[in-house]
Amino acid sequence: MLYLMVVASTEVHKIEQKKALMVFGIICALLVITSTCSQYNARKVQKGMEEWSEKMQNMTPEEAGKSLGEFMKGIEKGSGKSE
Repeated sequence: MLYLMVVASTEVHKIEQKKALMVFGIICALLVITSTCSQYNARKVQKGMEEWSEKMQNMTPEEAGKSLGEFMKGIEKGSGKSE
């Protein structure tokens, strides 16, 4: 597919094949990096949620409510919406 995109770009836009290949190569590299970072962060969040879930199973309802409040404050702080 990359080859077809390069050929189409060179014919339609009348640019050098080398330039088109560089552009699409950079775009593909950025997509790979973005995908890798997303997977890493998703697994990191999943691990944290599993640890939090294990802690929640052994708590009283009062402790669980307090822990949930602290968790939500952390989410708020992380999103930049804290006061």
